[in-house]
Amino acid sequence: MKIAMLEGAPGVARFVERGLTSEGWTVTVLPDTNAALDHLGSAACDLLILDMETGSGDALPLVAKAREAVVGLPVLILRSDSGQTGNAPDTLAQVLQKPFAFEDLIEKVDAAKKAKKKQPGPIRSAALALRFDPATRRVGTSQGQTTLSDDEAALLTILMKYPGRPYSTELLCRALKDAPNAAIDCPVAKTIDALRTKLGPEADAIITVKNYGYRFTCAK
Repeated sequence: MKIAMLEGAPGVARFVERGLTSEGWTVTVLPDTNAALDHLGSAACDLLILDMETGSGDALPLVAKAREAVVGLPVLILRSDSGQTGNAPDTLAQVLQKPFAFEDLIEKVDAAKKAKKKQPGPIRSAALALRFDPATRRVGTSQGQTTLSDDEAALLTILMKYPGRPYSTELLCRALKDAPNAAIDCPVAKTIDALRTKLGPEADAIITVKNYGYRFTCAK
């Protein structure tokens, strides 16, 4: 397992590096945000460990940039006891409060590994410039990347799984109700419209099936 770490406290960095290295993992300690992003863009990485205070006291923008370099990258955020609050930004992130025991560190690293295995892999459309990662809800098009809402991600996951297969509005409605943070009503058409807007030039990949529902096409 290859781990990248960005931690401002040298003592904490040495503690984590020694401990994880003794467990057989390869740990690369990085000096700053730019070095971290350069590393993630050029080297294999299975986990990113970083201090919550990274980047003007907020590590979350760095997490987003890291996920652009490595889609679905698990992250372990180390948070100090200086009054910082906040939960993990998504299911692929873990938060560990400082100070911590080595056993707690190992538990969080293992949890991040398991979360990665449970997530569906990125979905690509070869004919279209479209790449979608259900784990992070990030979608890439020919115009760049954006993050989908829970409802938008739920619908796109279903539609892209079997291209060409039509899905009824009723089935898609059930998918929305099962999605995290689902709305009380079932606005399939509204969600499809929002999804098409975010897909930009690839919006035509979602085709309306008259009096039935929608399907996804890989044709240009």
